[in-house]
Amino acid sequence: MIRKANKKDLNRLMKIWLDSNLDTHDFVPASYWQNHYDEVRNALLQANVFAYEDNDKILGFVGMIDHYLAGIFVDEKYRGHGVGTKLLAYIKQNYDNFSLHVYEKNKRAVSFYIAQGMKISMIDIDQDTNGREYSMEWKNNL
Repeated sequence: MIRKANKKDLNRLMKIWLDSNLDTHDFVPASYWQNHYDEVRNALLQANVFAYEDNDKILGFVGMIDHYLAGIFVDEKYRGHGVGTKLLAYIKQNYDNFSLHVYEKNKRAVSFYIAQGMKISMIDIDQDTNGREYSMEWKNNL
């Protein structure tokens, strides 16, 4: 089930966020994610966050700020089980268009987004990490 997340979900969402970033971004110092923890926690309270829940346990979530997909994060144990695909499908059903940024070195995420119909619109450098990143877009062609 996908539902709008609420404040009581915040600790679980932040655990998934931090663990996911540490696991999938080994090319970014761990301190970067740890130093941004409080900022992200506050941002989640302002964003539209949708949680994928199974048997009353949140397995992953997606955050939207206007038409910007701030990230899809899935508990490590459930990656590759369709959670991210279902979260992205939910966003596609509810937004006519959106964009996101993804590090070029995050090959698994880049491949995932391309397989889901997203297009690279620009290549840039993340000023905080000096990492190359893609700006990607999705538009409903209906």
